[in-house]
Order: sequence, then structure tokens, then C-alpha cells
Amino acid sequence: MKKRKHERDYIPKVLETNGPVKIGKKVTDLCVPVCWRYKLPMQLVFSEDCQNLQRVSICMLPFGAAVSLLETVFKQSASLKVLEFRAMSFNYSGPPANLTAPQSLKTRMVANCTFPLRNKNQPPILSLPIKTLRIGCVTHSNLLKCIHLPNLTEVSWTNGVPCQWCQKSHVDWIAHKLTSMEYVVPGITKELVLISVRKAKELHYDSLSSAPLKNISLTYYTMDLSPNCFPLRQGHKSLEFIGVTIRHSTSHYEESAFSAISHVDIVALLGFQQCISNKFPRLKTVSLLCEYEYTDCINNTPPFVFTTQFIHALYTVENGSLQMALRRRDFELRLSK
Repeated sequence: MKKRKHERDYIPKVLETNGPVKIGKKVTDLCVPVCWRYKLPMQLVFSEDCQNLQRVSICMLPFGAAVSLLETVFKQSASLKVLEFRAMSFNYSGPPANLTAPQSLKTRMVANCTFPLRNKNQPPILSLPIKTLRIGCVTHSNLLKCIHLPNLTEVSWTNGVPCQWCQKSHVDWIAHKLTSMEYVVPGITKELVLISVRKAKELHYDSLSSAPLKNISLTYYTMDLSPNCFPLRQGHKSLEFIGVTIRHSTSHYEESAFSAISHVDIVALLGFQQCISNKFPRLKTVSLLCEYEYTDCINNTPPFVFTTQFIHALYTVENGSLQMALRRRDFELRLSK
């Protein structure tokens, strides 16, 4: 359970109890992780004026056991905006849950859940009024057969990565509403990146080419990149934002490595030698974040200091070319015993 006063003021509380859990009126973020041995329905007791709860995350609880919890949450939290399901099983054979979600609920997040195949004679087990769906894996292609989302307008793929279980049909079910995508491209060399990109294009090329994508964020683990390392076809009519993160790490600080990551050419990566307006006619912003991590230690003995240097460059598109709007350098230190 997390109580928030300000955006950066989170106070986590871990509760181990078989009795009711009281939720105070100041709680805005509630996380309910349930261990595998827990069999009883979770009991939540809200204060009378608990109107500040905005986000609820439920983890590792079968849907059947979560129904009573959701009923309590929906009745008592009129300001709920985000509902998250993590590592939950929706293999549910009971009657559809007759739950009325608050109209304030806008976003649903799903990660590592199991959605069994349901036939046409089996109605959805739940209906939610959300407009935005954030998924962690496109293999959740049975999600819409289990949960009815009549108001859905946008889908965000938040943890895109090549997956051995992924098939072309797994992308087709969301492609027509996919507006945002975060994709990790594996490989520490250009050759490995190209293999990953080729596999991604074989699976997603046709679906994503017609998707109404507005935002795409890509993460690479090598600085040796070129336009053919871009997992979408060169030229996407609806893209407004492209974010590229490049992560590199060494055991100790190397001046050559830092110099290389400081001079990554985003123009060459995206193939912008050609006119941007022809390839990405709606593109407004390009973000480049370079992260260089290394270890500071004396004689290879603890404590170890993990240092990450960040170089963030922000570009805007003006008259068909990229113009740098911001360049900032930051540091992060982590101590390990």
C-alpha cells in the first residue's frame, strides 16, 4: 500500500494479516500483492471519505478471488483512474462479474496475465469503461474476449520485445488502436540488432505499418546503429514522437566509451539525410537518451559505486530538419556493499 502526499512522496507499507485492511482517506495509490498461499478473498475497509484513491494494482490473485475486492474498490473510490492487473489468471468459469466501475476509470494496465480462449457462447467475465489500455505483452490476444471494453480508443504497448510465443495474430488484435509503443531491441552488436529487427519486421511489419502510432520509444544496447536498425518501415504517416535510448556499460570508466556515446548521431540512425517531412510528415519531437554505466571501486573490494552518466538531447522538427532544443547531462550514483 502506498500513501502519497506529493508526486515524489511515496510511503510503502507491507501488511501481513488475515483480518480486514483499513484504507485511510489520504491514500491515493494502493497495491495489493497476494502470496500464492493466500486463499481467502481480500477484505478492504475504506474510511467514509476515501475519495482520493486514484490507482489500484492487484498482483498474483485469480480473478475469481479478486471479484469481491474489485466490488469494494469500485463502490468506495469514485476518483479511481488507473486499474492494474499483474500476474493474474483469468481462467474463470463462474458467471460474469456484475460490477459497475466508476466513470472516472480511464486506464487499465495488464502485465504477465493469463487469458484463456473463450468461445462465442461464453460472454466476457467483466466489463470496464476504460478508454486507454496499456499492455505488457501482445500475446494477451484473448484479453478482449475475457474483458469487454466498449469505450476503448487507445492501446499502448509498454514493454515490447521479441518473444518466442509471439505470432503475427498477436499484434493484429490491437494494431488498429495502437497509438503508443515501447520496444527493446536486443543485441550488443549491430549484427545481433539486425537479426532482432528482421524477426520483428517479419511478425509486426504489416500490422504496425497501418497502426495509428503517434509515439514510439526504442531502446538499444549498442551505439553502432544505422537506419536498417529501425524496427518500423522508414516512413510512418502518423508518428509525432520518436524516443531513442542507448544503454552502454563497462566494468570501469573508459573515456573512449563515454566519447562514443556522447556523439551518437540520431540523424544517421533514423535516416534523416532524406527530407523528414516525406518520411514522417507529422513528426514534432525526437528524444535521444544515452546512458553510460560503469563501476568505481578500489582494488576490486566493496563498497562498489555504480555510476551512470546520462546525456539527454531533445530535438524539434523545423522546416523538414532536426533542430536541437535541449541538451542536458546528469549523473546517478548507486552504492553496493
